[in-house]
Amino acid sequence: MFKIGNTVVKYLILKKMAEVSFNIKNITISEIESQTSLLLEKLSVCGALETLANYIIDQIHDKAGFPEVEWIELYNWNFDNTSNRGKFRISFHIKRTFYCSDIKSSQKDYIDINFIYSDKVIQGYGQYIIWESN
Repeated sequence: MFKIGNTVVKYLILKKMAEVSFNIKNITISEIESQTSLLLEKLSVCGALETLANYIIDQIHDKAGFPEVEWIELYNWNFDNTSNRGKFRISFHIKRTFYCSDIKSSQKDYIDINFIYSDKVIQGYGQYIIWESN
């Protein structure tokens, strides 16, 4: 917990980690570095985005409005050729629709993924942090 101005901000780091593993046979690391949208497409095709979305929804305590994840972009790509390790951030919206009142809401958030690259496979893991203000 920390304070920004008069607002107290709480954050909750959940112990459960998100894990994804996927093959990138048809693209190279250098192609991803120049066009990160390729990796986002690959994550979508192999089902990793669905795995991450399910993980994020599972972490949300308040399920009012039937929260759904809508992916936006992948950025902050960083890869070290020496260690074959890297990280990236995926931003998303958590969309909610409250059917009884026709109200919709959306909250932008992100998850940081650390990964290891070996034999054309990216093994990634990350943790979703829930930020709340009082």
